[in-house]
Amino acid sequence: MIRKRIYLTAAIFLLVVSFSAYYLYRVNRSARSRLEYANGLIEVNPRKALEDVEQINRTFLSERNYMMCDLVKAGALIGIQEYLVPDSLLNIVSPYFKYKADSLHLTEIYYYRGEIARHSNFLLEAVEYFTLCTQYNNDVYDLRELNFYLNNFKGQVYHTKHMMKEEKEAKLAALSLARELNNPSLIAEAYSELTHYYARTNDGDESIPLLKTASMKGYSGSLQARLLFLLSEKYADKHMSDSARIYALQIPHLYQDSVDYLLGKIHSDLQQIDSARFYLNRSSQSNNPFICLKTYRQLTDLNIRTGSLNGVSDCLERLTHYQAQIDSIAYNEDLAQIENVDKLRKMIRDSEVAEAEYYRYWVFYCRIIVIAFTVILILMSISIILQKKKKNLQLKRQQSRLDALKMQIDPHFIFNNLSILLDLVETGDATAPIYIKCLSKVYRHIVANVDKNLSSVADELSSLEAYIFLLKIRFEDAIQVEVQVQDAIRERQIPPIVLQMLLENAIKHNQVSEETPLFIRVYSDGNKLVVENNCKPLTPNSSTHHIGLRNIKERYQLTGAPAPEIYQDEHIYRVTLSTL
Repeated sequence: MIRKRIYLTAAIFLLVVSFSAYYLYRVNRSARSRLEYANGLIEVNPRKALEDVEQINRTFLSERNYMMCDLVKAGALIGIQEYLVPDSLLNIVSPYFKYKADSLHLTEIYYYRGEIARHSNFLLEAVEYFTLCTQYNNDVYDLRELNFYLNNFKGQVYHTKHMMKEEKEAKLAALSLARELNNPSLIAEAYSELTHYYARTNDGDESIPLLKTASMKGYSGSLQARLLFLLSEKYADKHMSDSARIYALQIPHLYQDSVDYLLGKIHSDLQQIDSARFYLNRSSQSNNPFICLKTYRQLTDLNIRTGSLNGVSDCLERLTHYQAQIDSIAYNEDLAQIENVDKLRKMIRDSEVAEAEYYRYWVFYCRIIVIAFTVILILMSISIILQKKKKNLQLKRQQSRLDALKMQIDPHFIFNNLSILLDLVETGDATAPIYIKCLSKVYRHIVANVDKNLSSVADELSSLEAYIFLLKIRFEDAIQVEVQVQDAIRERQIPPIVLQMLLENAIKHNQVSEETPLFIRVYSDGNKLVVENNCKPLTPNSSTHHIGLRNIKERYQLTGAPAPEIYQDEHIYRVTLSTL
C-alpha cells in the first residue's frame, strides 16, 4: 500500500513537472518570437516596438528572454530619442551578456551606448563605445557605418586636442564611408564636420572643390548657409571676386550678417572703399562674435589702407574684445572636454568592471542557492531512503519472526506428535504425561519468544531438552543427541529457537534408522555454540540445509551479530553460532 502511494505521488510529481516545463517552454518560445519581431521594428517603427515589448508578461520568462526585453526596450526608446531610461536598462543587461560572452548582443549594447553618448555630446565616450562595437560586431551592423561614426567622433576629439592633421584625416575618412554607404544623412553630417575644419584653415585649393560639391547637393538650413559662406570666403581669399559674390548672394537672408561681411570683403578687395565700409559696418552689428571678429579684421586693414588712425585704434580695441570672448568660449569648451575625457574613460572602465563584478557575484549567489537546494534534496532523499530501509528492516524482522514460527509449527510435526501422544495414552504408557509436558514446554517457548530478538542460552537449552525428549519418543534409538555446554556460556544470548531449528533441519535432510542412527552433538567452543551431525543424506544429490539456514542468517543479521559459520565434508555437517 505504501509503495503504491509512493509510485502515485512520484507519478503526479513528474506529471506536474512535465506540464510546468512544457508551459514554460511555450511561454518563452512565444516571448522570443515577439522579441525578434519587436527588434526588427526598432528602425522602422520604434513606438510600435516599444508597445509590443511592454505587452510581454515577464513572470515566467527565462533570464535570457528577460534581459532581451530590456535590451529591445532600450533600443526602441533610443529610436524615439528617449536616452535617460535606456542608459539604466543597458546598465542592467550588459553584465549578463558580458558574462555570457554574447558578442551578437554586446554589439547592440555598445551601439546603443554610442548613440546615447553621441546625442549627449560625450565625444570620447562615443569613440570608446563605437570602437568596442566594431570589435564585437558580428554582421549585426554594417561595419562601414560603425567606422563612419568612429572616424567622425575621432575627428571631433582631435579638434578639442588641436590635432589638425589627424582631425582632417578622420573627417575625410568619415566622408568617404558616408559616400560609400550612400546615406544622405551621414553625408550631410560628414560635410557639416568638414566645414568646421575648413573654417579654421586656409586650405583653399583642397577645400573649394569639396565644398562646391557639397553645396550643389542643395542642403537646407544652417549647413547650406555654412557651405556657401565658406565657399564665398575661400574665393575671396583667392581674389576671385565674381565667384565669391555668386556664392555670397545665395546665402539665405536669415544669415544677412554673414552676407554683409562677405560683400564688405569683396568690395575691399576691389578697392571700393565706401561700399566695403558700408557692408562691414552693418556686419559689425552681428550677435555672432566670430562674424564680428572677422569684420573688425577687415575694417582694420581697410582703415590702415585709407590712413584712418582713429578707426584703426577703435578696431584694434574691438578685435581684442571679441578675440578674448572667442578664446574664453573655446577655452571653456576645451576645458570642459578635457576634464570629461579622463572622467568619462574612467567611468566607462569602472562601470563595466562593476557591472561584470555584480553579475559574477549574482551568478555566484544563484549557484549557492541551487547547490543548497540540491543538497537539501539529496538529504531529503537520503532520509527517505533510510526511512524506507528501516521500514523494510522492520518488515523483514516481522517476516523472519513469522518464518521462524512457521518453521517450528510444522503441521507434520504437530500431527506426528499428536499421533504418538494418542498411542501413548491408548497403551497406558507412563511417559504420556511427561510427553504432554515436554510438548507444551516446546510450544510455550516458541510462542513466548516469537517477538524477541534474543534469548539466553540457558533458556534455549532448557527448551531443547524437552524437544530432544519428543524426538527420542518418536525415533527411539535412531537419533542420538548429546549436549555438552559449559556453564560460562549459558548466560550469553542467541536468537531464540535457533538450536531447535538446526536439529529439525538435521533430521529433515538425513536418513534416520536404528541400523544407521543420526548422531547430533551440541557443545560449546569458547563463546560459541556448535551444532554438529554426521552426514547421511537422503539422496546422493541432496543439497544442504540452506533453506533453514537462510532464516537463521537473517535473524542473526537483525541482531547485528556475526553470521553463522558452516562447515561440511563427506562425514560431518557443522554450524557454529556466535553468542552475545
